[in-house]
Amino acid sequence: MSRSESVFSLSNQESGNQKKIWRILGFCALLIILYIPFGIALNVSADIDLASVRIIIPAFFLIWLAAAAFLKKKLLISSFQGFGLIAIATISAASLAFASELGWGIRKLAVFLSIFPLYFFIAGLACKKIYYQKIINTLILGAFISSVIGLTQFFSQFFVGFPALIRLYSGTIGPIFWGGSFSGLVVQNPSWFVSVGGGTLMRAFGLFPDPHMMAFFLGLVLPLAIVKVIYAKKTGYFLVACTVIMLAVLLLTFSRGGYLGLFFSITVILFYSWTFLDRKKKSVILTGSVLSLLILLIFAVPIVSRFISSFLLSEGSSLGRLQIWKQSILVFLDNPVFGKGLGNYSRAVDPLAVYRNPITSHNLYLDIAAETGIFGLAAWLFLLSGSFCQLAVSLKKDRAAPDSKTFLKIGLAGSLAYFAVHSFFETSIFNPAILACLMIVLALISVNLKPARQ
Repeated sequence: MSRSESVFSLSNQESGNQKKIWRILGFCALLIILYIPFGIALNVSADIDLASVRIIIPAFFLIWLAAAAFLKKKLLISSFQGFGLIAIATISAASLAFASELGWGIRKLAVFLSIFPLYFFIAGLACKKIYYQKIINTLILGAFISSVIGLTQFFSQFFVGFPALIRLYSGTIGPIFWGGSFSGLVVQNPSWFVSVGGGTLMRAFGLFPDPHMMAFFLGLVLPLAIVKVIYAKKTGYFLVACTVIMLAVLLLTFSRGGYLGLFFSITVILFYSWTFLDRKKKSVILTGSVLSLLILLIFAVPIVSRFISSFLLSEGSSLGRLQIWKQSILVFLDNPVFGKGLGNYSRAVDPLAVYRNPITSHNLYLDIAAETGIFGLAAWLFLLSGSFCQLAVSLKKDRAAPDSKTFLKIGLAGSLAYFAVHSFFETSIFNPAILACLMIVLALISVNLKPARQ
């Protein structure tokens, strides 16, 4: 064998080994994505619960980073998204200088620093078309399994009753998946029940601590499932079943913020996809929409009434939320530039509050503004609105030749729309599963944004 032939053979062997390593890393990343909604909590101490995903993500990120450097892989991410995440982390850290409870802020900052790395290695993985599709499919699979668990939990109330389910969640499920300390807070201040039609129902929440977080997770993933159904050339009955079940469970969370987020998400999907659809699919969508509306009006009056109550300012919980928002605005105005410090909103409202407390603004934007000031709010808005606007620009360019990736872009736009709207009613960024899902959505968006930088 000549020298040139031996060098060529060695080069091929190295290339094959590199591909094998990258495939293993890709498979592990998909397992992490699937694990996110089912992650167990580690009871570090009586007062500290640590979601295992917050250890797995940084550990895998370091392994992936070392492998990428060794294999000389190029990381392509959206420059403005990367800047947005760094700005959020930096401003949040700077706000701790004004925190009355520094330890609280450090613990919240640690959530960001342990979950943000997910964006970078998913963005690097999603650059390859095969992984781009697999990431989305894995997200949908995880959301589907989570929905089945939520559906089982919801219907169990009619067979075993509230007391048995409360004992199960407070004694077994809560400590395993939420941690001993946090599950105690959840049980003391549950949002598990809703009054409908003069009766009380346990809302769907599955393995999440409350229905709103489950609605957030499903709302981020459901638009991707919807667009896959829309653009599919052949009807995939399993995918349709997954989508229907996810939609049903989201409705059974009775989360009004979730309902509004879903409404705007579907509006965005239809707005961008309508011109790409043929007459047959348009007819199917219109017929399905009318039938769904009739079913809701006839058989799901509690869901419809719950949605309508979102717009009634005279309704009790709406009045309470408005009072909380006014209070949050006053906290923000007290220190509009630097805020009260990340994680310190509850202490600003109640000087006697402990770390584990249910006090929030019930509005992501007000929480961010109150804790990190106008610059912190600007950084989050820059990241979210900038991602959406660049997606919109990319979709405008796709009008001439739409493909499956075009529809997935539309789904990602729907996911962002859902998150942005539901966030007017709840703060979800400190839930590791929701923040991780948001990072995955942003990473998938980064693949579609131009220009991308190394």
